[in-house]
Amino acid sequence: MKPWRERGRWRSRPRALGTATARAGLAALTLVLAGGEACAGPPALPRVASLSVCADQLVLALAAPEQIVSLSFQARDPALSLLAGRARGFARNRGSAEEVLKAGAQVVIGDAGLNAATLDLLTRLGVRTHALGLHTDLAAVDRETARVAALIGRPAEGAALIAAGRALHAAVAADPAAGTVATAAPPARPVVAAYLTPGGGSAGRDTFVDTLMREVGLDNLGARLGRTGWGPLDLELLVRHPPDRFVTSFFENAPPSRQRLSSRHPVLRRLLARTPPTVVESRAWVCSSWILAEAARQLARARAPLDLPGDGHSGPGDRP
Repeated sequence: MKPWRERGRWRSRPRALGTATARAGLAALTLVLAGGEACAGPPALPRVASLSVCADQLVLALAAPEQIVSLSFQARDPALSLLAGRARGFARNRGSAEEVLKAGAQVVIGDAGLNAATLDLLTRLGVRTHALGLHTDLAAVDRETARVAALIGRPAEGAALIAAGRALHAAVAADPAAGTVATAAPPARPVVAAYLTPGGGSAGRDTFVDTLMREVGLDNLGARLGRTGWGPLDLELLVRHPPDRFVTSFFENAPPSRQRLSSRHPVLRRLLARTPPTVVESRAWVCSSWILAEAARQLARARAPLDLPGDGHSGPGDRP
């Protein structure tokens, strides 16, 4: 058995939600994001740059357009960025201090892991910076949203984004039919779901994938088997403990040979032939930030009855 040591962060158009409550939550989040484009801030607002796709999501959601002087080179990638459309027209950078200094950034947001050296240099040069962490609980996500919003002079926008995200999380968690079909009854027992990425990566306890699975009422196979953190889910374990559902993600970003689950081991192909996969867009949980509300909405579809027609047993998966 391979050691459970790998760690990483691992995105089709959202399907209508099952109830008015969940639809209202999604609408509220959409209105908050749309409002960010129209609201021009006062001249005193600091100029902002982001160094990573995760930082882009917060900057694009919170900052006034005139504040943004540079985004990461991945900001317009629709496979990775939930707000790729909004990123058009902004300058992009490759994560260097020189680029954002030349752009005149007064506040720079980046990833603690990817951009640590650049952020440290910028801090020593007098630029205000913030390093985004990898969070496993939604309260920490909200705290970071509030902190970034305050740093760029947009606390009200931060509070609105947090409130809209909480409303969508609550609607999805409380509604057994959210993301499925209006007439679907909740399953008699929790659906056991196995999270899978192209390289065989999965998620156990203490990951945001597990947090969201529990939120929407799924039983995470990795956690059920005592796994903690990010790492592989061995094929022999899947054979001995077959899940009710596969939750797949990041295959659209994988090399062509790995883009389809059916290209993998024949035993896995047989498992997938009888186990319906649910696809969560990579861009919905490529970061542990406010975008996880959309990931939860998509993930809730895995609670659907297992004998629904069109579940995509032999295809790439039930897409959002």
